[in-house]
Amino acid sequence: MIQMVRPTQQGIWLLTLLLSVVGTVRAGVVLEIQTTDLGNVAAQARVVEMFFSHGFMKMAPNPESEVVYNQVANSMTIITHSKKVYMVMDKNFATSVKSQMDRAMAEALAKVPAEQREMLEKMMQQPMGQMDSPAAPAAADIRQTRRKDTVNGFECIYYEYYEEEHKTREYCVAQWDALGSGEDISGVVRAMAKFSTELAQEFSNMAAVPMSSGPFADMSDIDGFPVLTRRFSDGRAVEETVLTKVTNKTIADSEFQPPAGYVERNMGMSY
Repeated sequence: MIQMVRPTQQGIWLLTLLLSVVGTVRAGVVLEIQTTDLGNVAAQARVVEMFFSHGFMKMAPNPESEVVYNQVANSMTIITHSKKVYMVMDKNFATSVKSQMDRAMAEALAKVPAEQREMLEKMMQQPMGQMDSPAAPAAADIRQTRRKDTVNGFECIYYEYYEEEHKTREYCVAQWDALGSGEDISGVVRAMAKFSTELAQEFSNMAAVPMSSGPFADMSDIDGFPVLTRRFSDGRAVEETVLTKVTNKTIADSEFQPPAGYVERNMGMSY
């Protein structure tokens, strides 16, 4: 005869505590990316993990920070561990920054003597095209080639990125389903690429200064995931990034949230 054991109050409390600490756990996938400095054989390769789960993506470009993209909210969270702060960037981020800049400029002008303030205000009212600004970025395009390769078991085809006819990087691109994951990695990566491009454009329009949309800028122009990326300088490969491992695993929702105790900061706020 099986004897039923009634859980004690202490046992129930312990189980509740464990569940609150662990939080919701979902299926996900982790990509391990390794970057090597080809110009320095003594340099240690850098390894970065990219976490994907249910519309979230997280990566840590360096030990001090993490970047989390939320596809549903279409927002990016920058987490800075050294200062225990985080900043959320969404579609209204550029507008919010401009409002802060305008407010700061108005406060600064209020402290300037009247005769100098009038001159500065006239300068600020000039069309941006009449003011000195950095040169526009070099014309660039991505070209698919016939070259094929196999990188760590992934069959891929090369794309080459040119700036004014100089090749600055190349990608060996595998089909999305070659990653062998049920996660919609394609949807998240493409959404983040679009978000980054639009945000960079907003800042470029606001400041009349061309701004880069980051490492995901080219993802909308290639059909698949780059399992190998090479960066070139003066016609020579100087850096190589390779997808080394794909692991399916359960990932806690907390992986995509700022750690407890971290404080949200806005652009321009003192840390």
